Amino acid sequence: MYGASFSRLYREIFFLRQIGAAKDFREKNIAQQMIRRLTVFARQNGYKKIHTTVETGNIASWKMFEK
Repeated sequence: MYGASFSRLYREIFFLRQIGAAKDFREKNIAQQMIRRLTVFARQNGYKKIHTTVETGNIASWKMFEK
């Protein structure tokens, strides 16, 4: 299982609140694919920026967003 949660923070800012993949889906680039698709969705819907937050100790998430 995997999923994402997002909201419209401001008119032009897409705020990705949460993204996750169940253990069986990790290391299969599912979250990376979701980020790419959400980026396309955001652009198609007029968003100019994407914001998110990542906990300091969440190294895997930091690496995923750096790609």
